[in-house]
Amino acid sequence: MGDAVGPARKLTSLSFGTKTRAFSQDASIALIGMRGAGKSTLAIIASASLKLKLVDTERCFRTLTGLCVSDYTKLHGRSAFHAKEVENLKHILQTHPRNSIIAVSSSSSESSHGRRLLEEFALSHPVIHITRDSCDLIRYLAKHISEMAATRMSTYSIPWHRSAANFEFCTKNFEGSKLHSENGQTPTFLSLKDAEYHFLGFLRFIYGRPRHENFLMPPEETDFSRIAMIPFPFDEHDFPDITAVHGVHAIGIQLDIRRCAEMDLTTLLDRISAVYTHFRWSCECPLAIKIEYAFHDTTSTIPSAELYFGLLNHAVGLGIDYCYVDFRASKESIVQFMKTRAATKIIGVWKEFNANSHQQRRSQWWESAECISVYDSAVELGFDIVQISGEADSMEDNFAALSFAQLMRRPQKHPRPAISVFNYGKNGKMSRLLNRTMVPVELPLLRNRAGGELQPQEQNDMTTLAEVQNALIQTCIVPHLAYCSFGQVIAHSVAPAMHNAAFAALGLPHNYAVLESNNLTDCLPMLRSSNFGGLSCANPHKEAAMGLMDHVSAHAQAIRAINTVYQRTSPLDGMVVLHGENTDWIGVTSCILKYLSPLNTVTRKTTVLIIGAGGMARAAVYACLRLGVMNIMIYNRTQSNAEAVAGHFLGISDSIQEIRNKRDSKGAVEGHDRGYSPVTITVLDSSQATESLYRPMAPPTIIINALPDGECGKVSSDFDIPLGWFSRSTGGVYIESAYKRGHSILMGKVSNLTSQNWVGVTGKELLLEQAFAQIELWTGLPAPRDVMRKAILQVQ
Repeated sequence: MGDAVGPARKLTSLSFGTKTRAFSQDASIALIGMRGAGKSTLAIIASASLKLKLVDTERCFRTLTGLCVSDYTKLHGRSAFHAKEVENLKHILQTHPRNSIIAVSSSSSESSHGRRLLEEFALSHPVIHITRDSCDLIRYLAKHISEMAATRMSTYSIPWHRSAANFEFCTKNFEGSKLHSENGQTPTFLSLKDAEYHFLGFLRFIYGRPRHENFLMPPEETDFSRIAMIPFPFDEHDFPDITAVHGVHAIGIQLDIRRCAEMDLTTLLDRISAVYTHFRWSCECPLAIKIEYAFHDTTSTIPSAELYFGLLNHAVGLGIDYCYVDFRASKESIVQFMKTRAATKIIGVWKEFNANSHQQRRSQWWESAECISVYDSAVELGFDIVQISGEADSMEDNFAALSFAQLMRRPQKHPRPAISVFNYGKNGKMSRLLNRTMVPVELPLLRNRAGGELQPQEQNDMTTLAEVQNALIQTCIVPHLAYCSFGQVIAHSVAPAMHNAAFAALGLPHNYAVLESNNLTDCLPMLRSSNFGGLSCANPHKEAAMGLMDHVSAHAQAIRAINTVYQRTSPLDGMVVLHGENTDWIGVTSCILKYLSPLNTVTRKTTVLIIGAGGMARAAVYACLRLGVMNIMIYNRTQSNAEAVAGHFLGISDSIQEIRNKRDSKGAVEGHDRGYSPVTITVLDSSQATESLYRPMAPPTIIINALPDGECGKVSSDFDIPLGWFSRSTGGVYIESAYKRGHSILMGKVSNLTSQNWVGVTGKELLLEQAFAQIELWTGLPAPRDVMRKAILQVQ
C-alpha cells in the first residue's frame, strides 16, 4: 500500500460542515452560477416538467425598479445597484419559499450579501450551483469580455458559488439524440434533451426519488451484484470510454488522494465534477466514489480528514449514488458526514489488518466477537451497506468469510444494512468470486489506459469482471437459460438478434429464439421447462397469457395485456413463480420523454391522438395517463373496440392519477399544477379522423400509431391522416409501433416536417425502449443499449 498524503491544508471551499441537505418536498429550488452556465435554460426545463413557478431575478429586478440592470446602474451607480439587487433577492427568497424554481443572476450570487442570503436559504432548500466545462465557459464569456477577464472571473466566481450552494450540477457539450430520419435532419431542440433528461433525474434524486423509471433493483438488493472500479482520470483531456462497460450493476470511481493533496482546490473540484458528469451522461449504472490511500494501514490514522470528507461531500453534492466511507475515520466525522449525505447511500468499509498480531488463524477472526462488533458498529452509524474484508491464508479462511456473511444476512426484527464480505490477497479470490453483494471487479483495459501500475499486493487483490462471470457460470449459480418470442406470424422478428446480442454483452450464457404459434397452450412446455428464463408475448396472446401467470403486475392489469414473462423464487416457500409484466408502456413513455420538445412538456392542455385499439394502443393510453395527459383521442377502424378501450381507461383514470400524484409527491417537488383533473377520452369516427383536424380539441403534440403490420396486410404502413393533424405550432412527436422494413405513409409525412419541429420515432426505436426494460427484468442488469441498438439496426 502507498503512503497516505501529508497534512491537510485549510480547505475553505470544502467546508460542508454547516450545510444541510434536508428539506421539505415542496421546498423551492435556487439555481446559481456564472453567466452562461445554463441556469435560465435549466430553470425553464424544470418549471415546465415539474410544474414549478419560474422566478427570474433579473425580470423581478425590472419589475421592482422599472429599469433593466444596465439602465439602473447607469442612472444610480454600481453601489446603489448592488444594494437594490440584494433587496430584490431577499424579497424573492422570502416570498417564494415553496413550489418555485429561482434562476439567480450571477451578480446577485457573487456579492457577499447575496451569498449570505443564499447560504441561509440553503439551510432548508436546495441551492444548486450550475456549472459547465471551464474551457467551454471561458470561450462563451470571451464573446463578451476578454479571455483574460473571463479566466479571472471564473477563478474567483466558481469558489464563491460553491460556498453558497449545497448541490452542484455540471452541464456538458452534447450533440443531442440521433434519429435516423430520411433527410438526415435533427430538430435543434433535441440538443437540449440530454440536459433535460439528466437535470430532471438529478432533481428527482435529491428529493429521494429514482432518477428514471426502470425495473432494476438497487445493487445491494441484487444477488451476486458487482461494481466495476475505475481509476479516476486526473489528466484533463482523458475521459475513459465507459459506454462499452456492460455486465456490472454499478460503477465505482477510485480517487487516489495522494494525487489530490498538491492540486489547486478549484481545479480539483472542477475535475471531479467533470469526471462525474462524463460518467453520469455515459451510462445508466449507479455511480460510487471511493477515496484510496487516505489512511495509514499500520496506524489506522487519517492525516487528511478534512480533505477526505470534503471530497466525499463534494461528490454527495453532485448527486452520486454511493460513497465509500472508511470505519477508521473518527466517529464524530462520520456522524457529521451522515447528516449531509442527502439521498446518497453510504458504504461503510472495514479492512482487517491485525489478524497476525493476535497470533490466531485468520478464519478465527471471522468467527470472533470482534468481527461481529464491526458490523454492529456499522449498524449504529447508519450505513446502508457494510463491506468487511480480511486476508486469507487458506481456503478455510474463505469459507469462514462466506459463513459470516450468511450469519449476518439472517432475518432480524429490524432492518439491517446489506453486507459485502470477502478476503483480499491471492488466496482470497474464491471469496471475492462468490461474494453476493457489490463485489468490486476490475476492467483491465480501463485500468491500463489510466496508467495506474498495480503494486504486487494490488495485483493479488484484483478480480476481473470476466473471472466473476465465468465463476458464476461454472458453478451453475448463473445457469444457461432459454428465452423466446411467442406469437403468431413473428418469423420476421428482430428480437432474437437484439436479445442474444444483449446476453453476450452481459456475459450471460442464455439463448433467445422464436416460437411461432396461434395456440396459446403451445408455450406451456417452455414455461414448465427447468431452463426457462423468460418470454416475450406477442399478438394474439398478450391478453390470454395473463391467465397462465401466478402474478400479474398492476401495470399489466391496467393495460389488460402482458408482453413479458419472467420468473422469481418466492421467499416464502421457495416455489418458482411466473410473473406477467407489460413493458410496452415503458417503451412508449421513454419515446415520448426522449423526443418530445421541452416546449411541448406535458401539461393539462396536452392533447394526444392514438390510432388503434389493440394491446399496444392500450399501453399507449396507459403511458399517456401516467405522464399526466388529460385529453386523449382514439381512432380505430372498428369503432366499438376504440369505445371499449376508452370506457376501460375512463373507469380507472382516477386511480392512475392517484398513483401518479403519490409517486410525484413522494420525494418530488409539489408543483402548483398538481391535483386531479377530469380525463377526456374521445373516440373519433372515420369522418372525424379524416377531417383536416378534429376541432373540439387543440392540435395534438403526440400522435401514436399503434396499428400492426401483419402478413395479411400493411395496416400501419398504409394508414393515413391529413396534414392538419400535424399543425401544432410547436411541433410534436409521432411514434409508430410497427417495425417491418420500409417506411409508412405517416412516417414519410413526418420526415418532411422536421423544420416544423416534428420528430418521427420508428417502431424499431419503440421496440428497443421496451426491450431495455425486458433485459432489466430478466437479468437484473442495466441493458447494454448501444449493443442492442447496433444489433437491431443491422437486421434488414
